Amino acid sequence: MDVAASCATAGMGENVKRGFRAGGRAPAGYKLKHEPTGAYRDGHPVMKSKLETDETARAVGAYMKLRAAGVPRRSAALQSRIGLPDTTLIGMEWNALTYAGCTVWNVHNERIRGRAVGGTKRRPRSEWIIKEGTHEAFITRAEAEALLRTLEAKALNRRDRAPEDYILGGLVETPAGEPWHGCRDGAWRSYRLGRGRRVNAQAVEHAVVEKIAEDLKSPQFVKALVRAARELARPDPELQAIGRAYADMEALDRKIAKITELLPEGPQRPLLEQIRRFEERREKIRADVIDHETRLKQARAIAGIKERDVVAILDNLANDLATLDTGQLREFVRSIVARIVMDARDLTCRIHYEIPAVSGDKLASPRGFEPRLPP
Repeated sequence: MDVAASCATAGMGENVKRGFRAGGRAPAGYKLKHEPTGAYRDGHPVMKSKLETDETARAVGAYMKLRAAGVPRRSAALQSRIGLPDTTLIGMEWNALTYAGCTVWNVHNERIRGRAVGGTKRRPRSEWIIKEGTHEAFITRAEAEALLRTLEAKALNRRDRAPEDYILGGLVETPAGEPWHGCRDGAWRSYRLGRGRRVNAQAVEHAVVEKIAEDLKSPQFVKALVRAARELARPDPELQAIGRAYADMEALDRKIAKITELLPEGPQRPLLEQIRRFEERREKIRADVIDHETRLKQARAIAGIKERDVVAILDNLANDLATLDTGQLREFVRSIVARIVMDARDLTCRIHYEIPAVSGDKLASPRGFEPRLPP
């Protein structure tokens, strides 16, 4: 790195330590607010940006809270009504520290010719620059760290070395949990177990996708989804949370009333500041009540879900398979499949589904299947 680049890097790090952003667009749920730094350049004030919430903050905050609590991605997206694609949601989750009110810099390794220097996308945590309390948080620092640990563990467990044209890359494993890796010899694609057995990738992918389409139209699969959805969407927790929230707001109202009585006699500035803090807490609880009431309505709606409704949804998914290109098919499979267990002895497979948008639970395919793959 030359001297100019080094100085620029040091300057960005200093900006972050002062609570300003080092550049880039605002994450979902925020917008940029530009402030003068007190410095001037060519007679004009130097402006730096910080984050403030925008009109989507409530949905984004609800989504991040749900994910931090361990709710599956698609279920969290449905409950929060966030309306963003999975790729954006994944990026938000990896940006969890920002949603905990931190400004973070120096996370990603430099990329040369499309590849990360050192072979890893992110630098060691010791090299990150993190400044807490620079903007409004949607989740706590502890929740952000827990979410990041979950993401990092999943990334490590999947050990996906397959290029983008491997539809099942990172999903296939043996009954003992050993991964099948995508590999290529010239134009021939295969899935390989360690340094041993290989199986034709096209044959595996064709058999698995056909089985997914079959399962999506299976009456047994539909019944399992309906049962799981109804079990997940019990209204009791939401009713209890709403009751607690109203009790908390009433307690805050009483505290505000007592402080208001002291205003004519006591020091006004600290008393007014205390009232302001209580009112902010009350408004945050009120926003949580709205979220809980929304989820309660959804729970009551799901309680009445009919099998014919699920059949229509799954039929559409199954029919879409024929129209997807390789990249889209890969994303689709990853959105509904948790893992695929393929036995090296006879190449029979079992698909384990994860469709949280409907159920939040993992479901195994009703039967194993025997694709009779070539060696």
